[in-house]
Amino acid sequence: MKEKDVISWTVMILGYSIHGQGELGVNLFREMEKDSRIGIDQFTYAAVLHACSTACMVEKGWFYFNRIRVPKVTHCVLMVSLLARAGLFDEARIFIEERHLERHPEVLRALLDGCRIHRQVKSLEIF
Repeated sequence: MKEKDVISWTVMILGYSIHGQGELGVNLFREMEKDSRIGIDQFTYAAVLHACSTACMVEKGWFYFNRIRVPKVTHCVLMVSLLARAGLFDEARIFIEERHLERHPEVLRALLDGCRIHRQVKSLEIF
């Protein structure tokens, strides 16, 4: 492409992430940030959080999550997914409780997915 816009960057970041190449997605996001003409939107942040989750990059995930002015439930779901996939169930529980996300099925599904990966049935007892 001659000109890359926020949509093309976001699709590439998410594409890497969906195909198990989260680290490449995060690297692409860093490259995108260098272009001051590109405005990062909520969808791009969701894509980079997905990439962080795929690559279990917890510190980077927190860094990008904290840059979102008003996180949506989607962003929170991705953080729960990241924490659960990394086996950080206590942190995930605290995150869910602090933001009152217990009633969102997608949040619980992200937690459940992490429990499945780590075979952690006890972590489900917190809810």
